[in-house]
Amino acid sequence: MIHDGEFGKMAALRGTEIIAIPLTEAVGKLKTVSQEWVDLLKVFSK
Repeated sequence: MIHDGEFGKMAALRGTEIIAIPLTEAVGKLKTVSQEWVDLLKVFSK
């Protein structure tokens, strides 16, 4: 991205493709983890 002059962006994985997205899109919405994933983590982290 820097080589292409794309500043203010971050790398993101959409499906199997790595894309550049604006930082405002990346942090503009709160992203949470569902309770199911938290419970699964507890099982595997013991």
